[in-house]
Amino acid sequence: MQNAKTSAKKILSFFAAILLITFTVSACRTEPVNTSSAGQGAQISITDSGLYYSYLSYDNNIPSYYESIYEYSEQTSSMTPFVPPEIAPSVVTETNGEAPEGYKSVRITFMDENPIHVDMVVPESLTIEANNDEVVNFGIGFCKPIGIYFDGEIIGGGYDAVFSIPNADDYLGIYHYIRGIHVNWIEDYSEVRKDDKSAAALSTIYSWWPPSMSDFLSGVSPSENGYYETRTDVVLSYNKDVQKFVGFTFGTDLIPDEQLETIAKSIVLSAAE
Repeated sequence: MQNAKTSAKKILSFFAAILLITFTVSACRTEPVNTSSAGQGAQISITDSGLYYSYLSYDNNIPSYYESIYEYSEQTSSMTPFVPPEIAPSVVTETNGEAPEGYKSVRITFMDENPIHVDMVVPESLTIEANNDEVVNFGIGFCKPIGIYFDGEIIGGGYDAVFSIPNADDYLGIYHYIRGIHVNWIEDYSEVRKDDKSAAALSTIYSWWPPSMSDFLSGVSPSENGYYETRTDVVLSYNKDVQKFVGFTFGTDLIPDEQLETIAKSIVLSAAE
């Protein structure tokens, strides 16, 4: 019973955290950028879905496994007003750094606890903008996020956080908070770069909500079992020198795997003054 209560508390905090990785997108159909051998830039695929994520398609009936936890949390939960902390604005600038063909270099500066620069490359077809009208909870702290856009439509976001376990030796400790509230991302965690101080990886986060959460899920339709289920592609990176990690989320299958890998490998975190 104690384990059930602990799990329920994690579920109750799930809504606040998942706002970090769920951007609703108006329905659209956009032709992808040509990436043939002629070389006209990096490709991004836009599906007919009205969301930047798609529904789960795997066989496991996860909601039924957690049904008793949902029932417990629904009977005991209460919502309290969120008062965001004062955080200096995030800044996004395009730089003249080296970038592969079809990509551009950008710098994101997160000015929350332990201000950091995030230098990376992204496909030329993407636009990154600071969303300083919001303060979101990511990891165990708060930050002002960035939005990732294609052809004027938001397809993802970016966030930073301090280590929840400062002396952790691997990603299980560094991403401890995320590990506690999301499903299957450990199994899908795939490192694409690692040294003694930093690492970058690709992952997939599976999420679901009970029917009672429908009022908070604009644009999401329930599955056949009544639960709301989503999947999100994620790029994660950490640096032990600055004690921070970053997460960039994208709508499922909107960015090809090879481009996600290029983005992940390029990420460099450094202290900002």
